[in-house]
Amino acid sequence: MTKCKILLWGISLLLITTLSVSCALVKSTTTQNINLQAGQYTSIPVTLNSGDLIEGSFTVSGPTDLDIKFSVQNPTGTSVFGPTRSRSGSFSYRAQTTGVHYLYLDNTYSLFTGKIVSLSYTCPRR
Repeated sequence: MTKCKILLWGISLLLITTLSVSCALVKSTTTQNINLQAGQYTSIPVTLNSGDLIEGSFTVSGPTDLDIKFSVQNPTGTSVFGPTRSRSGSFSYRAQTTGVHYLYLDNTYSLFTGKIVSLSYTCPRR
């Protein structure tokens, strides 16, 4: 083999390896039911890199027409999606910074009524 062919073979192998690694980043879907008592909130940590997309939906159930406040917060605690007060909704956010982001579910304004929140979201799995 000539040096040129060996160099081209090496570049091709490097390109194939790089493409394989970038395709290996798989999305993961998480679904959970969260029991939010009256006057409580919960925040679900999600680690994202800058440019990662997280998207999902939530639905509130309980004895009557119910809602919660929902937002996505960046690593500094700033809301980057919402807050929205709703019985159900969907969200999509592309991270601007790397770090732990939070899906924030808030029932603190409810004095008597607990709620069940069905939350499903998809983001890159690491």
